[in-house]
Amino acid sequence: MKTFIAVLLSTIIFVIFGFFMQHKIIEFTDKYEKKISIIENEIQNDNLETAEKLVNSFIDSWQKDINFWYYLLNHEFFDEITSSIQIIKKSIETQDKIVSMIYIELIKVNLQNILQYEKLDLDHTF
Repeated sequence: MKTFIAVLLSTIIFVIFGFFMQHKIIEFTDKYEKKISIIENEIQNDNLETAEKLVNSFIDSWQKDINFWYYLLNHEFFDEITSSIQIIKKSIETQDKIVSMIYIELIKVNLQNILQYEKLDLDHTF
């Protein structure tokens, strides 16, 4: 009986932790989707100086936040986002809006991929 209770309790704790992590992942990706959308709007409106400041802010914030998530989630997406934001930074410096818009979309796709690969459902459980 003690074993059954221990297994049941650990299963409940594991499931609660999974839902908690799911919520935190959604918050994390939403935060960066909003930031990249703001950068996208500034680039579309030809406010490249403001966009450059926002990109630098994005990079600083991103480097702090990925230290925790990098080891828990699929790090390939984080590497792709990190390299894409560096390309966006350079394309803003050279005033190449098309390249920056391409890589903004790539960042959005990678943020969505983080959610898709880490969501709680039966496909990812078994």
